[in-house]
Amino acid sequence: MAVTSDLTIRAGAPGRFLLITGVSGAGKSALIHALRDIDPRIVSPMVETTRPVRLGELNRTHISIETFLRRKANGIYLHGIETFGYHYGAPKQFITDSLNKGLFPTLDFLIENAHVVNDFLGYKPFTVYLSPPS
Repeated sequence: MAVTSDLTIRAGAPGRFLLITGVSGAGKSALIHALRDIDPRIVSPMVETTRPVRLGELNRTHISIETFLRRKANGIYLHGIETFGYHYGAPKQFITDSLNKGLFPTLDFLIENAHVVNDFLGYKPFTVYLSPPS
């Protein structure tokens, strides 16, 4: 995947949250990997999930349902969602620390959950919606 952009992110500028949305298979993870190759300030949290980690998934870690539910109840996650019977959560602390360092934390998730990010940040993140290839 080739990624080019007219967006210039100045060194030393405050961080900004990037939200990549789209349906399953649209290429969200591939886009995030390509963006990270272009600019090392693009970072992704280690998402915790009760789903077995797929071969090649480097930004996910498997945890038990009991651990996930305990961490969710303790407010660890930016979002703690259930999709197709599996639970997913991105730690809030990673997002906050990254923004404070001037980095660009990037997550992919479903558009219907975008309000969670807006509520947490207090502003609308830079959002990209990917359509699946035709």
